[in-house]
Amino acid sequence: MRLFSYRNRTKFRKLGIALLILAIAAMLIAIFTVAYMERFIVYDRNGAHIDYKWDEVVTQVPVYSEPGFAAEVTYVGDTSHAISEDNAEVSGYYITPEMMTNLSGVRDALSKGDFNTVLFDMKNGWGTCYYNTSLGEMSSSVDINAVQELIRELKSRGVYLIARIPAFADRNFCLSNVSVGLPLRSGALWVDDDNCYWMDPGNETTISRLESFCIELQALGFREVVLDNYEFPTSEYIVYDQTERTTHMVLGDTINRLQSDMNALGMLVSITLEAGMPFPGESVTGRLYFRMNSGANVASVAEAYSTVVESVNEQLVFLTESHDTRFSEYGVLIPAVDDISTIS
Repeated sequence: MRLFSYRNRTKFRKLGIALLILAIAAMLIAIFTVAYMERFIVYDRNGAHIDYKWDEVVTQVPVYSEPGFAAEVTYVGDTSHAISEDNAEVSGYYITPEMMTNLSGVRDALSKGDFNTVLFDMKNGWGTCYYNTSLGEMSSSVDINAVQELIRELKSRGVYLIARIPAFADRNFCLSNVSVGLPLRSGALWVDDDNCYWMDPGNETTISRLESFCIELQALGFREVVLDNYEFPTSEYIVYDQTERTTHMVLGDTINRLQSDMNALGMLVSITLEAGMPFPGESVTGRLYFRMNSGANVASVAEAYSTVVESVNEQLVFLTESHDTRFSEYGVLIPAVDDISTIS
């Protein structure tokens, strides 16, 4: 029997066609699988990974509830020095959510200190707030009423109160308002190392939300709001149109707007920066905050930002665990409790 007889050639031809069909089918399955899985691919600073929960997010209809405030914001162009005599000196403590879990220890620490300023963390990157709010979820890990009672006590004593909130990280809000987030090519949102989505700094809804927080916190007794991590994420995966405005320009326009709007209502808006990062706005009417534990570079930082602030002594504030006296020439805030484990 010949191997390449007519009958065998016919069998081989049919087998080849069958294998070709199987190969095409496998290729089509692979293509559709990749296309389907792309929606679950999330990019962050560590690269790409799969997040199956994202499919639940993109199927939600974005809904934004307007803040429950009737305050009218007057837009003014005055960016002059806004630090008044009664809030010029910033010297005191900062209180984190971890410290709020046992306020008796915090109260004990405050009773022994010499201070005129206290900074409270009032919201985290997930959108959870540490006070009674109409703008998001409230924390169940701390006694919110006790936190607000401490705020009222400090206010009655004339202590200058500062609230710190994330500038743009707001996971819960972005989950229900997808169009506000920073998009990726896959249609998902960019996520940071803490698994939090960030709002677009230039989005009007973002600005409105930040101003709403400022108004709520002002009503609670705070006279200044610090927007933490005021920056645009560095990621090649984020899709953002910079043909007309760069991300730096967007950040500048937003801080100029926030400072102007809130100054008109008697509220300072400040930001935290990494030392060396340029201030994106026109001029600082609030303050610039820096996390720094070494006093060796304090003078050089002050020199670097002397052109954007009117007074380096009043408008530069260092958040530090150090008691280095080189910080004392400027604003300085230290932890109310150095070691959280000592709170009892």
